[in-house]
Amino acid sequence: MASQSAIVYDCEIDKLFTTITHLPTTEGLSELGARIAGAAAFELYDVITIVGKKDVSWNVKAKKIGRLVATALNYHIG
Repeated sequence: MASQSAIVYDCEIDKLFTTITHLPTTEGLSELGARIAGAAAFELYDVITIVGKKDVSWNVKAKKIGRLVATALNYHIG
């Protein structure tokens, strides 16, 4: 039974496409700027401080970069 079970993510890919097609507009750019100035600034600081370190594993770096992109695009898989 356990081998037949699977984890299903609710990706809502249509929301991602709506967000991406909305970004080139003036309203989309202002929303992106607000996200970067607000919450993404903290994520960006984490990425800058961790990317140059050689003792940090690649998966930790990828997770930090993913959180930055998710915050900037307001799109989270989960």
